[in-house]
Amino acid sequence: MSKDLLGNDLTEAETEILAAYENLKKLSARDDLSPCMVSNIRFATAALAQTVTDLGLTYEHLHHLGL
Repeated sequence: MSKDLLGNDLTEAETEILAAYENLKKLSARDDLSPCMVSNIRFATAALAQTVTDLGLTYEHLHHLGL
């Protein structure tokens, strides 16, 4: 995605933040991680979800993703 929800081009920082968020979501879906890893990855994903939502980069409910 190269645009935010309003159609504006993403900055370099916004692109990196969105990539980090997507990577955390992928990590949280793995089934080969220890419980403490999963817990902390979910915590980090939730924190970053607030950022990407506030910036209008994406909008989704984490409970729909099973987080």
